[in-house]
Amino acid sequence: MDGATLYTVLEGGEDVLGTSTTDHFTTHSLAPGSYYISVSATGPGGTSAPSAELLVVIPAGTSSAPPSSGSSGSSGSTPPPYSGGSAPLLSNAQLAAFFGSDFNPGAYFATFHDQVGSIAGSVLTIDYPAGSSAPSAGPPFGGAQMAIPFRAGPRTKATLAYQMRIPADFQWVKGGKLPGVYGGIERFSGSVNPTNPNGWSLRPMWRAVGDHGGTGPGGSGEILEMIWGMTGYGVDAGRGSFSWPADGLWHDIALSTLMNTPGASDGECSLSIDGKVVLDLTGLAINQNGVDIDGLFFTTFFGGHGLSWSPTVDQHIDFAGFSVS
Repeated sequence: MDGATLYTVLEGGEDVLGTSTTDHFTTHSLAPGSYYISVSATGPGGTSAPSAELLVVIPAGTSSAPPSSGSSGSSGSTPPPYSGGSAPLLSNAQLAAFFGSDFNPGAYFATFHDQVGSIAGSVLTIDYPAGSSAPSAGPPFGGAQMAIPFRAGPRTKATLAYQMRIPADFQWVKGGKLPGVYGGIERFSGSVNPTNPNGWSLRPMWRAVGDHGGTGPGGSGEILEMIWGMTGYGVDAGRGSFSWPADGLWHDIALSTLMNTPGASDGECSLSIDGKVVLDLTGLAINQNGVDIDGLFFTTFFGGHGLSWSPTVDQHIDFAGFSVS
């Protein structure tokens, strides 16, 4: 590559698209935001330090949008399918920027080493390769995870809303995690022992079709509580009381949480699909140290841990339209 000019797209100092020898980048996978193009050159002495940095701003609304709220059951825009082989990866900066203006992209934590997925326009596709489960099980890796605070700060009451599209032929296996909310500091997921008085989470889960009396056709649902006083892997609240839609169409998801009064068990959490409440939990002691709802806990993977939880062929779920009110 002697004599070549190199172009690298950076966000917050992190390479988000790879280095190219042409100044024609395909930027459809970038979320709206500000990026720098770093220009350097190669020669007999190697690669020079960047000689110029060009600011590029990608405004909101420049890519095809998924269905707006209230348009559930529509096919929406279709991202490129995951074709297997080497799973596509997202940088933490790309993933954080995707969630939009209600969240603080500069303060994320609790991330997976491999964020397995891609962004096409305003659709986030998370991939779960065959054989993948929780990262603790080792490769192949699948899914993604990031705790990202609300931009406006902690809340005592919040509704996290997003849209989700699960393929009709999705392999539910034994179960997996879906995006929810968190408060405080790690650890608030996985196996927690002893209990963490300063951190908690509430996350929807899918389970096997028919699990605990679920009527299908999608996998049974629940909310996984990792809240005050709990150890181990938490409590499977409402397991089997509803089933997830799996029809290849977009559906509106809303997780509404009300913090308890410190010292009392008067907290609440409800889950709605397409405006219908499918699970309503009351009498919760979410946290007794005044740790409120801090942000989105975007976490999704098969597991559990190990091959008994893993899909046998590559899977994916599409997400869009994250907001909080």
